[in-house]
This record gives sequence, structure tokens and C-alpha cells, in this order.
Amino acid sequence: MTKFVMRLAGVKVEVHALHESTKDFCAGWLCDGPAYERVVLQQANIDAERARAARSDERRGQEPHTYSDAYLETLALYRKVAEALLAHDAVVFHGCVLAVDGRAYAFTAPSGTGKTTHARYWLKMVEGAHVLNGDKPLLRMRNGVAYACGTPWRGKEAMGVNEDLPLGGICVLERGERPHIERGSYQAVLGMLLKQTHVPELPQARVRCVELVGELVMCVPLWHMWCTLDERCALMSYQAMTGRDGR
Repeated sequence: MTKFVMRLAGVKVEVHALHESTKDFCAGWLCDGPAYERVVLQQANIDAERARAARSDERRGQEPHTYSDAYLETLALYRKVAEALLAHDAVVFHGCVLAVDGRAYAFTAPSGTGKTTHARYWLKMVEGAHVLNGDKPLLRMRNGVAYACGTPWRGKEAMGVNEDLPLGGICVLERGERPHIERGSYQAVLGMLLKQTHVPELPQARVRCVELVGELVMCVPLWHMWCTLDERCALMSYQAMTGRDGR
């Protein structure tokens, strides 16, 4: 058993893990206590992650993958952290957050749409841009303002930093025959964001999660973009979402 404290979205969480590698995984977010929340990981949590992965492979018609307990513990930690931070008005969602000039811009879409490619184009085409988180950032409401916050769950490319920035917009990405971006509807963005958000199993927590996502999409500009594998799409989304020119 290993114990450590990490700071996520401004909230200190004390973690009790079975594997030392879990602490290494969270290295960029470690801090000193005392903590506001406490998360204890057990073998049952790891076994539950293995069962989830097997069900997912079965739905896709794939052979079961083999995962180590150490890796599965990082997934179990992600779920427990998501549930603990809901009390602090924060949710974990699957998407990519890009940052420039002190503000963050969230992009979400089903897997395989091209979020990572779009992020790489931003890095190439937009002066000063960086990836805040490439896979599972936290979105948090604080005093009526939405923030995007980095987490250790940065995707297989490990793109992201420990940083919290005001959220300047949310964009739903979709593949299209030609690049186009327009203001998105509350209903469309809310629906996609809910699909991409970790929603707890307990009914009361699920209700609060849905309410919180609704608050998030009500307080930031929403966008819908049809993109191609053209790096100029990055300039299009940058210019629309920030109101500024690129290079």
C-alpha cells in the first residue's frame, strides 16, 4: 500500500493505492496535505476495471486485452476521483483541451473523429498554443466561472500539463467534407458532453452530474465544427473560438 496527496482542480485528494506505480503516474500532481477528500483503492476496484474492459472488448467483437493490475488501478483511481470531486462541482470528461493566451478551449467528439489530430494542428498553426489535457480533463464551476483543469489521465500520447484555466468555449467536432464551424446549440452540446462525461452510478450523484454539465454549457460559448484532415481547420476553430487571428 502506498499513500500520497495530489491536487486536482484545486482540490487536494489523499490516495491510498496498492501499487507504487500509481503514485508515479500522478507525479506531476503530487502535493503536501492535508487533503479535502480521501480515496482508497482495493483489489476489488481493479477486478471491476478488468471486467469492464472485457465487456467492452466483447461489445466490439474483439479478443480480450490483457492489462496489468497496476494499469487498471489508474483507471479505478480516475473513477473514484471523478465521484469525489463531484462534491466540488467538477466533472471528468473525455475530450481534448487546448490552451492559448491564458484561456482553455475544449473539444469533444466520439473516438476516432480526430481530436488528437486537431490538437496537433493547433500546436503547429497557432502561436503559443499548448495542450492542457489530451484525454480526460476536469471541468469545474467556481463562483459561476467554468475552468478546465489538467489531470494525469492524458491519453496514450501523454499530452497535457498540471494547469487550471478559465474555459473559453466548448466545441463538438465532427468529420465533414469541407471545414465549417458555427455556434452550437445548447441541446446538441449538452447531449454530446453528457455522453463523454463520467456519470456516477448512485442516482443522487447522477442527477448532480447532469445538473453540473448543464451549468457548464450555459456559461461558455458553444461551437459545432465539421473538420477535415487539413491543418487549416485549426486556424478556423482558433479564430472562431477566440475571435483572434492566427499566425
